[in-house]
Amino acid sequence: MCLSPDRDRDTPIALQQSFWDTWNTQHRETGVGEVSRDQKKVVLAWLTSIGRTDLDILDVGCGAGWLDPSLKQFGVVTATDLSADVLARVRTRIPQVNYIAGDFMKLLFEASSFDVAVSLEVLAHVADQTAFVAKINSLLRPGGWLIMEMGWRSL
Repeated sequence: MCLSPDRDRDTPIALQQSFWDTWNTQHRETGVGEVSRDQKKVVLAWLTSIGRTDLDILDVGCGAGWLDPSLKQFGVVTATDLSADVLARVRTRIPQVNYIAGDFMKLLFEASSFDVAVSLEVLAHVADQTAFVAKINSLLRPGGWLIMEMGWRSL
């Protein structure tokens, strides 16, 4: 089963969670592809340009936590994903990150509690994209940064 950006937005959360648990187990826990490696370089360049190592960072849709070890050098990392089973394993590999499993739109965070939010390869899979971006915005401190990859669309 492969969820496309057009179809998975309407798929019940429990089915999406099952899909992403399987997908992350088969793909992200074993490595990342060239596109993800390129995205990582861009994210790290942006964070380096900020020039701080005391940032509160939110990684939305972290998958198997592949980016989080690199984010830690810039501050405290909190990461979320639907993949509860995958995050349980990630916590043992990367205990310095606060991993929170669940539907991001239903997770409760204090407003204005992050300096940076990173969300890669997620937006295309979100049902209400406007609400998703608005929620991330509400979690950023004034002057905070959102680093987001917009996703793909097949024609």
